[in-house]
Amino acid sequence: MVARLVFAPFAKYSIYMEADAKKDLIFLILFLIGLGFVWYYTGGLNRESSNSPFVIPPHPIGGISSGDISKEEVSGMGGSPSNDTSVVATTQLLKDVISFGSTYNAKETDTEKEYIEIKLSSKSVDKVLLTGLRLKGVYNLDLPIGEGVKLYWPGITNTKESIFLEPGGKAIITTGQSPIGYSFRLNKCTGYLEQFQDFNPSLPKECLYPKDENIPSGPGGFDDKCLDYIDRLPRCEIVKTMPADLSSVCQEYLSTKVNYKSCVETHREDPDFYKNEWRIFLGRSDELWKDRRETIEISDQSGNLIKSVSY
Repeated sequence: MVARLVFAPFAKYSIYMEADAKKDLIFLILFLIGLGFVWYYTGGLNRESSNSPFVIPPHPIGGISSGDISKEEVSGMGGSPSNDTSVVATTQLLKDVISFGSTYNAKETDTEKEYIEIKLSSKSVDKVLLTGLRLKGVYNLDLPIGEGVKLYWPGITNTKESIFLEPGGKAIITTGQSPIGYSFRLNKCTGYLEQFQDFNPSLPKECLYPKDENIPSGPGGFDDKCLDYIDRLPRCEIVKTMPADLSSVCQEYLSTKVNYKSCVETHREDPDFYKNEWRIFLGRSDELWKDRRETIEISDQSGNLIKSVSY
């Protein structure tokens, strides 16, 4: 009887312990089941392939995600993009604004006359980099567009730079060599270059007439004979021979001021000095394009097709 009285409290305590253990076991099972649901709905096995310890990787400091950074910006920071979405977007943009002009001269067999035209829509919101774009043909032809000089200076070595086409502009890409040794952008004075060189198509003559330049006149200026002669001069042409009866002052002016170099020095700050056209030369000695059954493509630097034309 005494033994029962002594051990009864312990037996009761043991029953309570057993009940608590069952509750804890049930809670643990429910907790594990809950974790299983969380694991499944946050990616399961697919998530395990990621190296990230986060279900959803956090934005980097500053609140900019990798998806907000273009490929060019990532490359410029020394990294590498996780995908090529920005490249696709850029190519799609170019598809909307770049087009081919006439392909008639692509059928020429003379490399100095064989050329194609590329145009940029006036609806383009920005200029487009042409340097690095690639031209392709049906016979595995794959040529990059090179650099050029924005402002050509005769008699010196010109520094080449990347070619950008402005909205509404065009580039005439000739197969052969440049008559002046460079690809170049047209300006108000480049018509002078046509006088002694053969460009195809001919360079437009948009220089001012010599009579419309700021020439000396009145007291201490040119006499009537000189002014009459200047009135008859065509635009964009240097004077090769002058009448012997012109004054020495007049002859000096004509020989030093009516030419490409002087035109550039006088007008290079004019708001309309540069024209919206580039002449690009590929420097090839053999013709590139077939005269029929040809497909010409222009692609981006990664080889993604931008535009094609067939004839």
